[in-house]
Amino acid sequence: MQRHFRAGCALSLFLVAAPAFAATISVDIVADEDNGNTMGPNPPGTGCSLREALQAVANNDGNGWNGCAAATIGGPNTIDIAVGGTIVVNSAVPDPSQPVGAANVRNGSLPNAMDASTHGALTVTNSGGAVVSCDVAPNGKIMFNEASGADLTLTGVAIANCTADGGGIAISNVNGGNLTLNGVTFTNIKSDTGGPGGAVAHSGGSLAMDNVSFTGCSTDDGAGLGDGGALWIGQVTLPQTVTLSNTTFTNNTAAENGGAIYWTAADSLGHTVQMTNLAFTGNVANGDSSATAEYGGGAIWSKNSSSSGPPLWLIANSVFKDNRAPNGVGGAIAISSNGTLAYPAATTPHLGGIVASHFEGNIAGGAVSVDMRGGSGGAIYFHGDALTAVESSFVNNQSVNGSGGAIANFSPNPSAPAVLANVTLFGNSADQNGGAVANLRDNGQITLLNDTLSTNTAVGANGAPGGGAIFNADTNAGNVKVGNTILVSSGGAGGNCAYAASAVPIQDLGGNLQFAPNAGCGPMLAGDPKLVPPAVLSGPNTFVFVMDMDPAGSPASGAGDSASCASGPVLATDATGRASIRPSGRPVCDIGAYESAELTPVTLQSFEID
Repeated sequence: MQRHFRAGCALSLFLVAAPAFAATISVDIVADEDNGNTMGPNPPGTGCSLREALQAVANNDGNGWNGCAAATIGGPNTIDIAVGGTIVVNSAVPDPSQPVGAANVRNGSLPNAMDASTHGALTVTNSGGAVVSCDVAPNGKIMFNEASGADLTLTGVAIANCTADGGGIAISNVNGGNLTLNGVTFTNIKSDTGGPGGAVAHSGGSLAMDNVSFTGCSTDDGAGLGDGGALWIGQVTLPQTVTLSNTTFTNNTAAENGGAIYWTAADSLGHTVQMTNLAFTGNVANGDSSATAEYGGGAIWSKNSSSSGPPLWLIANSVFKDNRAPNGVGGAIAISSNGTLAYPAATTPHLGGIVASHFEGNIAGGAVSVDMRGGSGGAIYFHGDALTAVESSFVNNQSVNGSGGAIANFSPNPSAPAVLANVTLFGNSADQNGGAVANLRDNGQITLLNDTLSTNTAVGANGAPGGGAIFNADTNAGNVKVGNTILVSSGGAGGNCAYAASAVPIQDLGGNLQFAPNAGCGPMLAGDPKLVPPAVLSGPNTFVFVMDMDPAGSPASGAGDSASCASGPVLATDATGRASIRPSGRPVCDIGAYESAELTPVTLQSFEID
């Protein structure tokens, strides 16, 4: 997959820039040497290695070290890798105390040059284009270990091919310092002991990433343990800001949770998580075969130990494709126990939740469970405080053995419903109930506004009739609401809408259109909306799929409820992101996610699949 990011959507980063007086130490050799011993045939002063440069900073004495320039006492400092080739951490190098030809020595992990109390902030750049790697024999070593709370910035650094024990094999930043990554690549970085974060472990201060890639990273102890195949963001006790932009996660694996990202908050002290212009492709979280476990999250797994999640969690302009939780829930995203992925208010739908993002081909495959959550949420499994998605699309996602081919809601919180607005759901399937959307628990709430659901399928199980579009297990009237929405051509059992034996039908808010109507959907307008296959149409959201209709012959054309189209979170916008488009040239807006008066198909310029 190739993504071309739109710079205009990138969020501001908290960059750590070294002041003019900071020392710059240039690394000019690739050998992982440390010639601190002045005896023998290999004296100091024969070049500056990355290890020696870090040691010069760690010494904090204003003196040079073994061919490296002096560091600024108390920092901040910059280390520039000014050499090409591959720096192999912990590789065999000559022992400076021994004659030529004698046994080599391995110097272990790189020195910790990031102590907030003494060394100050550190920036590492890579003007020479070298790759930092590690030797797996006799054992790999963590590369950048921030153990004392200082700020660390990496720019243009390439880190590849390292297997080691522990967590955060490339970067372990777990003691309060801010971490900033710009233009950094992580390739084939693995924890073989199931440590937290195959490539990066962070549970300190703020985290900012821009133009970063994680490819083929993993955490797995061989016995089913390991969270965060690429990135682990752990519990902290201070307000934390996480900003990720223009970043790709490809083919990363976790033995248990979060194939790409594992994120958990310790409390509700004001954490802010903003993810913009990201691509998650082919990530896998193997989960747990336990039918009642909420393990998985092929791309992202999240949990908050507080009953109220972070005040803002935004996933915008992002693509989730072919991620899997083969033994768990949430093929793309799993939110377990609390947590909020939602906009703060319906009048500000773009400030939180899932915005202008596309989910395709994601699969959850956990075991069948009596409560129907096992294997549920082909794209998203939600058991939290609030979930919203606007101007987004869910195509060909699948729940194997479970419910909710696209979205499964297992939250029992009636005060914070899941809300889908201007969303397209096409071709999703569930082996139990809710081919597109499943509300699986009493008191759970889901509201659909100006959505299009087409060609979704549910097989049906446990005496429940399936529901190709929507399934409801809630017994309270009015907890599942649908307005200005198209429901068409759902397959399998139960027609478009189905509900458990003790549950109730959905509430028809008006302005809906149902093709092949059934009683579970309520007294909706019946008719064929004459939809065309999903495609990327004109508008700011240039990789969100929508479905057009024949504006002249479709009963959905100009038949919506204008008050709903104008109100939040729709706010007269459609799935393409075109503002003030509803209604377009007619007195009344269209039903569904797309306002069809203007149709200008475009090529996939911002979302390409090889």
